[in-house]
Amino acid sequence: MKTKYKIRQIIAITLVLLFFLFISIKIEKRIAQWLFIGLDIFMLYRILLYYKKCPVFIFNDDSIISKSFFKTKIYYWNELNDVNLSCKDTGVLLGASKYEATTLKFENGDKIILWNDTYSNLSEIRQYIFEKAKEKIKDIPPEIKNISLQILGRKIYKGSGIINLNTILIVGSFFYCFIYVGYQLIEKPSLFGVFILPAFFFIGFGFQMNYFIIENDQFIIKNHYFPWRTISFSLNDILEMDIEQPNKRSTSVRILTKDFQSKLYGAGSLRQKNWDELRQDLKYIGIPIRND
Repeated sequence: MKTKYKIRQIIAITLVLLFFLFISIKIEKRIAQWLFIGLDIFMLYRILLYYKKCPVFIFNDDSIISKSFFKTKIYYWNELNDVNLSCKDTGVLLGASKYEATTLKFENGDKIILWNDTYSNLSEIRQYIFEKAKEKIKDIPPEIKNISLQILGRKIYKGSGIINLNTILIVGSFFYCFIYVGYQLIEKPSLFGVFILPAFFFIGFGFQMNYFIIENDQFIIKNHYFPWRTISFSLNDILEMDIEQPNKRSTSVRILTKDFQSKLYGAGSLRQKNWDELRQDLKYIGIPIRND
């Protein structure tokens, strides 16, 4: 089995690099041209750093082979010390931010980090690792308590869909655009195009406006902006959950299911008391809950 990169990241990195290259060729001012050439070099450095820290891994029966930029390293299963199928580790680029990953630690101190945002087939890799090194896994298994579910009943974890930062930004952008074009809309209907940006804000922030319900044996995800959108997970299918703060996004719940799929759901309306209550109730019914 071999790791596969997520195509969208490769495309995004390539487009940014080509954009800076195009600008550096077209621009006439020498100082600005050298500035964009410098940005090109910096982006290329980040790409090389990224793929150095995110090599291709090949999983065999007796070993794991790591390949990146003319460098090959072999790790052996019989030297594996412990495994965390779902955890946070320091990011692959600049800064100290931590991101979702699977880690394998070996007796000699070596560590393999498989980033959730990097590898498209991480769920299959996690399944393979689980079958290969089940006794080395440090993740706490779930123990659903039916009596606790019955006592808990139906619980909703929900803040205000109106009084929150996401909604304020969206409404503010609409008002700004309206004030900017004002009465000109009557004479120039084409100016309605300025509202495209607030519309994108509405859609983008809207997907971070989820709230949660525990009912019977289901964990249900609803949305303030899109009330017809409902996603349900059986609590018996959840391996563990995490409350995390993604970079420049709303605080979110990450759900790792027993088939090792990992999904993130932003919840911009929830306050700290809602998160504390959710964390406490998940522990009460037997779902392992991280907070990293």
